[in-house]
Amino acid sequence: MNAKHEIIIRAAIAPIGLKTLIQTSEYTAKAIYKAVSKLHKQGFITKINRRETTIIALSNKYEASKTAELYFTAFIHGIDPKIFDCKSFHQIWQCLNQYLQINIKKCKEQTNYQYQTILQTFKILQKNELVKTTCKKPLIIEITNHPVNQLLRELNQPKQEETITTSGYPTIKETYATPETIRRYLHDKHDTTHFHDTITSIMPNQTFLEILHSIPSSSPEEVFFRALHTSHGVEETCILFLKRRRLNMKKLLDIAKQNNEINIVGCYLDIIHELDEKLVSQKVIDQFYNEKKDAKTKVWLKSEKKYGKENMIIPYEKKWNLSIYVDVGAIRHTLRGEI
Repeated sequence: MNAKHEIIIRAAIAPIGLKTLIQTSEYTAKAIYKAVSKLHKQGFITKINRRETTIIALSNKYEASKTAELYFTAFIHGIDPKIFDCKSFHQIWQCLNQYLQINIKKCKEQTNYQYQTILQTFKILQKNELVKTTCKKPLIIEITNHPVNQLLRELNQPKQEETITTSGYPTIKETYATPETIRRYLHDKHDTTHFHDTITSIMPNQTFLEILHSIPSSSPEEVFFRALHTSHGVEETCILFLKRRRLNMKKLLDIAKQNNEINIVGCYLDIIHELDEKLVSQKVIDQFYNEKKDAKTKVWLKSEKKYGKENMIIPYEKKWNLSIYVDVGAIRHTLRGEI
């Protein structure tokens, strides 16, 4: 462990005075001052001046919080945080995390590191119980469920989000993102967050209303599928995706199959086809119709039941075996608008 790691770990436990930090550390005052200055510039810590001393506190940024949690967890498990400073360690670990089980040859192909570098990293991983050996000759290792591995995943997970902005007053900005991406976002926006319910978080802004939806995957097709289960999604979000040609229909069909909702997705595309055939082809409608299920009738948008049904959707109910409560007028209005 070096001065940087000690400062982050101690700041993560509680804010600490700079003088106290110097007096109780094994590192020189010069090393502490240098590390504090660097960490402050990088945004990992904040410095608060109080009377005759300076208080060192952990930054409230997501990366700083997660890095501190990683260092602290490694420390209490007897792992020296210095291993995280090595670029080769992270790249080899990411390769292992991708394949879960790997040998030196495969890792060399994926990372371009030399045999000795990979072997040395494998030994570090083994020593710290971040992997287990499944075969000695050739050496094959497998990633474990160690808490440090989980924190490394969270810290290295890329942001995954899909944002759609719809016109009107107020303008609505909907962001569909993975739970970890939303965690990052809310962590850095904690002072301006208002919670609406357990699924959606609403962020007030002077010019728009932002809604965050948590979903497993933020691909356009997954967002489209999820949006079909809300009136706003049916009337606005889904149409935006179709107008912008963002969808892979084969992938959308696969998602509909996995969720046993081919009838709902196919029916929506069928309605759009009748209103604007340029957006959805008859070929796509036929692909969904050939896969539809004729089991128990499903209700689509039950939340809108109190507003009744429109006459034009009755043929679609029979064709797709659904009980439908969508506002076709609202769909027409969005289709006519410029996007």
